[in-house]
Amino acid sequence: MIKFRLKEDWYLEDFFDKVKIYDGGHIFSPIDGKYIINGLNDAKMLMSFDDMLKASNGVNLLFEPINEQKVELTIEEVTEDKDNEVKNWRIQLDVKTSLKNLKKIEIFIKENIQEML
Repeated sequence: MIKFRLKEDWYLEDFFDKVKIYDGGHIFSPIDGKYIINGLNDAKMLMSFDDMLKASNGVNLLFEPINEQKVELTIEEVTEDKDNEVKNWRIQLDVKTSLKNLKKIEIFIKENIQEML
């Protein structure tokens, strides 16, 4: 099942006070297909997947889905002679993600790969 991340701090009104119930970035995981939201005074609300996708504060959506993917790596033993051989190589990584997250991955690789080349 897909998890959801809260986009910003979530506050509820408690008479005259605003009470923060969750920090922005909080991750909600499904339990038996439902997402549990703990409110004030031990109140709990169950939300479905569709409810989480549509939940808003009247202006913006409250949650963003997190698509967790497994990465498979194949490691092969290479003889030492070839281990130190310098030539052009191609690294290909197939992922299923959003364009926004793909750009983040690209930036991360560009920032961290230069020291190894």
